[in-house]
Amino acid sequence: MQNSKEILFVNVIHPKKGKLEEFAKLQVKDFTTYGSKLDGSISNEFYVSVNEQGDGHCVNIARFEDLESYYRGTSTITFKNHIERIKPLLEGTQPMLLKKVWQSGDSEKEYSSQEPEAQLLRDLDRGLRQKYKAPSIESH
Repeated sequence: MQNSKEILFVNVIHPKKGKLEEFAKLQVKDFTTYGSKLDGSISNEFYVSVNEQGDGHCVNIARFEDLESYYRGTSTITFKNHIERIKPLLEGTQPMLLKKVWQSGDSEKEYSSQEPEAQLLRDLDRGLRQKYKAPSIESH
């Protein structure tokens, strides 16, 4: 695997009871309108659970060129307006930013959160949150 700055944003979304269809339609409409136009956005995918264990939950998976692209894209007024539109339809969310550390075809490699690169990413995340005045990624 080549060393990549690519960041994956994964958000498990919990729509309010009876609001799944309305939420999904709005999410897809907004993604279609502006999602691919976010600077630094590589791709965006939206999934809806199909089994009872998923209980109407959704998952948004978005790829960004790097951590700064994520914060730059999500600090735009367009994105903030999107969040305000969907908030009333949501029970909660479980967002996370992820960095790929292995993929099929790679040789075996141990991962440690104490690696210098992992610490640099945490420091960069804190700095970029401050630069873009972004809240910490946390569950709602």
